[in-house]
Amino acid sequence: MNNQKNVIEIVDLEKSFVLPHTTVKAIKKCSLSIPKNSFTIIHGPSGSGKSTLLDAITGLEEPTAGSVIFNSVNLYSLSNDKRANFRANNLGLVYQTNYWVASLNVLDNVCVPLFLSGYLPHEARPLALEALKKINVDHLAKQGPDVLSIGEQQRVSMARALVSDPQVIIADEPTGSLDTTNGDAIMSLLLSLKTDFNKTIIMVTHNLEYLPMSTYRISVKDGVVTEDEQEHGLSPETKEKLKHYMSDDDDKQIQDILNNRSSNSTSKSTSGSKAEDKDQK
Repeated sequence: MNNQKNVIEIVDLEKSFVLPHTTVKAIKKCSLSIPKNSFTIIHGPSGSGKSTLLDAITGLEEPTAGSVIFNSVNLYSLSNDKRANFRANNLGLVYQTNYWVASLNVLDNVCVPLFLSGYLPHEARPLALEALKKINVDHLAKQGPDVLSIGEQQRVSMARALVSDPQVIIADEPTGSLDTTNGDAIMSLLLSLKTDFNKTIIMVTHNLEYLPMSTYRISVKDGVVTEDEQEHGLSPETKEKLKHYMSDDDDKQIQDILNNRSSNSTSKSTSGSKAEDKDQK
């Protein structure tokens, strides 16, 4: 690992599921660290264990053994209620499938994490509107989520993830249901959250095309977690693809941060922009 400060430390983590006739080791013993302000991609084939690893990182799936340390807080030493509260204040979540409250408009759907944290409507709505403005979708505030395109819904879900100003954004297959154009726009937006708002991004994907966008990679296969220490840069193909979604300033920031390739990278098996609205309805 580099000497950059880590936001998450995973220590000797294991996860097994006991079935009637066998025990499945979903995650084999591993230790790793996720650097602050990194763009980390967790990748692997379907059924490899990456979703189980993500659930452990987010405090949703208690490991069989080991610890998840988030800014010096051991997540699984907390009670369920305290862990849920910690998650609400420190993690922003973006899923492949968005879970909207159909009776609420976009603004109030973005407010939901704040409502759950005890905010009153008059306190939450200005913060939600500001989050929508950061993603350039504030013009959709009064719309119902059911009338939005899939790409617009993903942008709104980004605003919902940002509304509590979390340090870490977790994106679970955020481009899985999108076409290439909207998928590239969402990736550019995630890069912008890292560069413009200093967020740490953790994204799960099975799409290997997006790996060059990461600054840090974690591979999961058959429950074995492997980390790659190399700092990666955007490939020429990726830059060409994303340039339509980034301003000149965005492009410079991303290149300055990501175009530092290490000449001596090693991989080890562990025991450790804003996107412009290109949617077409």
